[in-house]
Amino acid sequence: MLRDVVNNEIGTKQGYLLALTITFLFCFPLMYADVYYVDDVVRSQTGYLGWSKLGRPLSDMVIQVFSFGGKGIDVSPLPLMLSALLMAHAIVVISKGLITTISRSSIVVASVAIATPLYLHNLAYRYDSLSMTLAVLCAVYAWKISLNGGVKNYFIASVMLLASLCLYQPCAIIMASLVIFSSCIRFINGVEILKYISRSVSVFASGFLAYYALIFLSAISATRSDLIFSSESWLELLMRTSGKYISLFGMAYPSLLNYLIALMLAASLLILVVNGFYRARVERKMLSVSTASVVCIASVPVALILSFITMSFLKEGLVMPRMAPSYGFFVMGLISIVYMSGVKYTKEIASASAAVILFSSIVLSFAFGSSLAAQKHEDQFVLSSIINTIQSHPSMVKNETTTFGEANESSVSAVNSRTFPLIGKINARLYDWTASLYLERYGVEKVKFSFNRASNSAIAKQICSQGASPVIANSNYSIYVINNINFVWLGKSCI
Repeated sequence: MLRDVVNNEIGTKQGYLLALTITFLFCFPLMYADVYYVDDVVRSQTGYLGWSKLGRPLSDMVIQVFSFGGKGIDVSPLPLMLSALLMAHAIVVISKGLITTISRSSIVVASVAIATPLYLHNLAYRYDSLSMTLAVLCAVYAWKISLNGGVKNYFIASVMLLASLCLYQPCAIIMASLVIFSSCIRFINGVEILKYISRSVSVFASGFLAYYALIFLSAISATRSDLIFSSESWLELLMRTSGKYISLFGMAYPSLLNYLIALMLAASLLILVVNGFYRARVERKMLSVSTASVVCIASVPVALILSFITMSFLKEGLVMPRMAPSYGFFVMGLISIVYMSGVKYTKEIASASAAVILFSSIVLSFAFGSSLAAQKHEDQFVLSSIINTIQSHPSMVKNETTTFGEANESSVSAVNSRTFPLIGKINARLYDWTASLYLERYGVEKVKFSFNRASNSAIAKQICSQGASPVIANSNYSIYVINNINFVWLGKSCI
């Protein structure tokens, strides 16, 4: 009875309702926390967007829709609400295209790709969440349309991939991940895949070539696009950044679930191997079946590598959860292979595994939302104390003020990070730049800040090494006054 309820097909409307319930639960904690997350602080004060300079011209346009072509305005939580709707739509499209049916279990499996811990980082940005979710949806559609042949579909799929790149470049890899796992499922079902793969690779290449033509042959700039190959130690940089991404994937889920994902990886590879041997013997097409089998088996680890390798090629070397949205699609792909294998009980095992992983992601979202809210309250207390200290000292009011360091992690975040280590990495603590913005917002005059953190660190260490006495020092911050400058150090120590 339960198996029938879970696995039987349901209507598209029911599928959307279930998917929307999942995405709303996933997004709700961020709506409730109501936090200006990092870059949101300066955007809320200036309306400046600036994504075009990062090679994301469509992202500026998405937010300008709300201001009718003007500067960015804060209309939260509307962008996140729209993101939840788009995420639900993407789930239904994946369920139809990859698993070929809409059932309660297929929606849960497809949700693993979208409601993923790393993607919480993308959704936390109140100005940017909608454009990044649109990028995900465009990449999903680029894959879905490429499933069918024809010149028209080829062109539309390439345009959708181009749109994904112009919204948020890391999301374009999602198409490649979906192509890999849909190829594996087609192979299991006895469908020819080599032509499909070659057609998809062609679409992928066309989309990227069109993007680079748009960026480098037009007035659109693309900062942060320098590659590591200009460095003599590029291989070392590549290995180091790749290793950091692997560690990041390891903290996306609790340890027990990482074992479950590893089990899904082993099971999917075993299914592909056994299926390849069986088909080669039964169909007596040793060469074609063996070639397709090898391609599928090799492509599974390639899907994991693609989740981080493009970001590892960048010289800047940023390793952030928001830059790996395709990892959730890798996990979902493994579960989908097991789900679609046709072996007795594997559909139930895959469904249960997906449900556990999805439940973990939703719980993580609530823990992250609580951590953000608690951190906001503690940071506001610290800011109020700093402002009161400066304004209660007549000599300090006239001085320049500059900030260093990072605020202490809230006790709620510290506790939640023990179960979900990812929270400690993406929890938005007050730090030098955001502190300077808030101090200026709340009336402190002559606030100065520089992004030259090497110079800032040297100044801070010099102040500490001189043994200067702070005007005030506590577990949350210290203020030193030297040469008519207020040096505000966030955190427990200035060293």
